[in-house]
Amino acid sequence: MIQLQCSYLVRETLSNLATMSNECTDPIDLFRTEAYHDDIQVQLRAVKKLPTLAVALDVDRTRHELIPTLENFLDVIYYNNDEVLMVLSEQLGKFVPFIGGVEYAFILLPMLEKLAATDDTCTREKAVESLQHVASLMSG
Repeated sequence: MIQLQCSYLVRETLSNLATMSNECTDPIDLFRTEAYHDDIQVQLRAVKKLPTLAVALDVDRTRHELIPTLENFLDVIYYNNDEVLMVLSEQLGKFVPFIGGVEYAFILLPMLEKLAATDDTCTREKAVESLQHVASLMSG
């Protein structure tokens, strides 16, 4: 009887852990968890890992799920932390291969344009560099 109860409890615990694990293992959900964290260092780490995240996703998921997530993230943090914005500006400049190539590069332009309009000089300069890089890829 006791063995049967223990077996049931172990199965139920494993089932609960599997459910929790499945809920927490989506890379985009993990990014959101870190990106919206109160600690700026955690946010920076999340943004710096964007290329790795994009590689883990396929180009379709990056275009259709990660890019909208980044647009929302940018709207939320726009006035909060210049360092995170600067790193995001830099990372977006490297994103053309992750979204399917030059054919889809235009998807990055609205975020980079918004970042290029910030008050912070360093963020603005990084965003302009990234815009120039993306534009050069688009032109040829």
